[in-house]
Amino acid sequence: MGRGGGALPQASPRRHGRKGRGVKIEGGVRLERLTTVGIGGPARAFARPRTLAELQGSLAWAAERDLPVRPVGLGSNLVAADEGVEALVVRLEGELAAVEIRDDLLVAGGGAANAVCLHRARDAGLGGLEFACAIPGTAGGGVRMNAGAYGGDWKLILARALVVDAGGAEWRSNEALELSYRHSALGTGQVVATVEFRLAPRPVEEIRATVADLQARRKAAQPTNKRTFGSDFKKPDH
Repeated sequence: MGRGGGALPQASPRRHGRKGRGVKIEGGVRLERLTTVGIGGPARAFARPRTLAELQGSLAWAAERDLPVRPVGLGSNLVAADEGVEALVVRLEGELAAVEIRDDLLVAGGGAANAVCLHRARDAGLGGLEFACAIPGTAGGGVRMNAGAYGGDWKLILARALVVDAGGAEWRSNEALELSYRHSALGTGQVVATVEFRLAPRPVEEIRATVADLQARRKAAQPTNKRTFGSDFKKPDH
């Protein structure tokens, strides 16, 4: 989950397996398996926290060792060095990738895939997330860079997000996140654990029709059967 993407720092490969306050910390996990372009050497440390407590424990473990933290969602919009990454790489799973509906709120873990969020919203007859069908990432990654497509973005539907760092966890409002074009106020080492989207009732068939139209437009403009960073752009001659 990088702000507008980004390169991760290099590292020398080291292997270890230990507990970081309740979550297993692995070493030598190759990031090429976790990026959409299939690029990336070993992470100095790697964790898959499944609960808020495990995430906080992982970040505390990294802080004690003065290691930077780099969240990885579905691996799009991300370059990882072939030499490896000298950081704790975090991928959210379990509760931190779950999705549920609470009235007009869709509550998603930071690691929840946008596609899953959209499907749950559609099944509940809630509209507003249709544009996310064109974004191959996660709810938390979308907060980090105010992800958007086809006239929609996170700023338009985000109610608040739970942001975690080595110092603790804090709910931040849409306004406090300072969302603008592919930008947020989130800093290095901060991880989005939970996102609340405020959606509006919409007939399921209308949602399906909108998504089908956007997917067709994306397929016509993007090489969806190739390994890319998520979107490709051609610079015209002029």
